[in-house]
Amino acid sequence: MRSLFRTIDRSDLRDAVALAAAVGVVGASYGALAAAAGVPPAIAVGMSVLVLAGSSQFLVVAVVAAGGSPMAAVLGGLLLNARHLPFGLAMSAVVADRWPGRLLGAHILID
Repeated sequence: MRSLFRTIDRSDLRDAVALAAAVGVVGASYGALAAAAGVPPAIAVGMSVLVLAGSSQFLVVAVVAAGGSPMAAVLGGLLLNARHLPFGLAMSAVVADRWPGRLLGAHILID
């Protein structure tokens, strides 16, 4: 186990900790918003696992908390995530040369 830590570059570890801290702050704020809106913990966690873009999670919780229908929340999330399509198309050639790789690369781009 000790040899594992010797192979990790300090700058990589610093970057990973900084990223984890940022993701933790966003996750905590989403959890607080979901709890304040009365979203059951299982649904909040399920959305974190299944919904790829964090902005859609915030949107769904906010729309439902404001009295909007779940259908309006889902449609709003889809519209919000439509912005990822041009990003994915623009970056796909950088990620891979062939279509299966490009699709995977576009998918990874989302959050």
